[in-house]
Amino acid sequence: MKKFDAVVMKVLLYELPVLVLFILSYKALPLEHLAQSNVYAGIWYQIGGCYVFGSWILGALYVSVKLLLSGNFRQIVLTRMTSMRERDEREVVLTGQASKNTMLTTLAILIFLFCLSCLQFSYARVPAEIAVPGNTREVSWGLGFSLTGEDAEAKGTENTPLERVIEYNGLPLSTSVILLGLIGWNIFSYKYYMKKYE
Repeated sequence: MKKFDAVVMKVLLYELPVLVLFILSYKALPLEHLAQSNVYAGIWYQIGGCYVFGSWILGALYVSVKLLLSGNFRQIVLTRMTSMRERDEREVVLTGQASKNTMLTTLAILIFLFCLSCLQFSYARVPAEIAVPGNTREVSWGLGFSLTGEDAEAKGTENTPLERVIEYNGLPLSTSVILLGLIGWNIFSYKYYMKKYE
C-alpha cells in the first residue's frame, strides 16, 4: 500500500502544473468552442479536462480520506508539506508554539469570515412617489444564517422599487477560494512562526 500511496502523491504533484495550466487556459479561452473546430484544442481539452482533472480529483479524494484515517500517513505527508522538524526538544517546543499560534490566528480568521458571511447590509434610494417627505434614502442591516446553504441573497429578494446603491449579502468569494486560502494560510502561518521563534 505504501507504493500505491507514493504513486498517487507523485501523480498529484506532477499533474498539478498541467492542471493549473488547463484551468488558466479554460478561463482565458473558450476551450469548449475551440475544441469543436481545432484538433489541438480538442486534444488539450480532452487530456486536460477528462484525464488530468479526473485523475487529480480522484487522487486528491483518496489522499484526503487517507489523511483523515491514517495517523502515520498524515504525519509523513503533512510534516513534509509544512517542513516540520522535531529533531530535538527545542524543535519540539518551537513546533508547539508555532502550531498554537497558527491555530489561534486561523480561529480568528474563521470567526471574522463567519461574521462577514452572516452580515447583510443595503443602502438604497427610495423613489419620490413612495418616499416619506424628507426621507429619500433607506439603510438596512442585519444578520442572516442558513443551515442548508441557501443563498441569503436569493432568499431575501423582494419586488420593491428601491434603487439599491450598495448591497452586501455575505462573502462574495466561493467556498473553494475560502478553503484554499485557509489551507495556504495554515502553511504560511506555521512557517512564519517557526522562523520567528528560531
